[in-house]
Amino acid sequence: MPIRRIDGNNILYHYLQKSLRKEDEELFQKLISKLIIDLGIWFPPSHYCRLPVPLPFVVRDASCRKRKKGQKDQWSSPDSKGLLRDDNTLIKNMVNTFEVNSKTFNEYHGHRLGNGFVAAHVWRLMSNEQLASKNPLTNSFWPNLIWLPRNVAKLTDIDGSFAQRFVQAISLKIYRNLVIDNELNYFVEKCWSLLPTDHGIAEELIPNLTQINYFKIPSDFIDKKLRNIITVSEGLELVSQGRELPGKILHTRYTEGLPQVDPDAAQSLSSELAKYANAVQLSIDSQ
Repeated sequence: MPIRRIDGNNILYHYLQKSLRKEDEELFQKLISKLIIDLGIWFPPSHYCRLPVPLPFVVRDASCRKRKKGQKDQWSSPDSKGLLRDDNTLIKNMVNTFEVNSKTFNEYHGHRLGNGFVAAHVWRLMSNEQLASKNPLTNSFWPNLIWLPRNVAKLTDIDGSFAQRFVQAISLKIYRNLVIDNELNYFVEKCWSLLPTDHGIAEELIPNLTQINYFKIPSDFIDKKLRNIITVSEGLELVSQGRELPGKILHTRYTEGLPQVDPDAAQSLSSELAKYANAVQLSIDSQ
């Protein structure tokens, strides 16, 4: 075997997954569960009930970034359905200005995330075995997102692993039984219907919710995201009618690419976004 250099940025992941798990499965699971509970950060349930999907017009598409010399960067351009192509940048950046509320870890409490954190999808695959990040309903569905240090997040990417099933169990405990306004609940249930809920984690292993770390959400966050949804919906509606856009719709590439979207597809997405925005507004008004 050739001599290679050890990457300290990933060594904790390799130690946990390839060494400790084989040596002592019970200790491995205890340690992983503690790391996820103490270091994972979630979106607060109170705000989830008002805006369950913050970016319903965005899908994950790693091919949007140029990979070879001469290729053009296509990040934020629309796909054939009018959805904005993202490489997870928009998901990660949503929480850049959020402070963390932690009752158990002082290094987190009152501070913002810096380098080394990953916006991990709790469910990598939907029930139909398709990638959850490829569906606009589940890509930014808050129960499907947890922020973790990179080495811990990598463990949750392994399909069927203890770490992946453990974050799914926590997510279900946090969000699944919350009461959602009737109009908005239609969209919430559509999201949940796409995700498998059999995690196989014993109830006694799932933490008390008082142990969970949550983001502190700025007062204008939901209003800003709602305005973006409405802006995209209105832009798509204009495209479906063959009319000129009045100005930039979120991003330059998205604006430039919208006129090439099929009118029927633009109309369909515009209608869905408008219905969702209306449901969010009704939920906000009822608070």
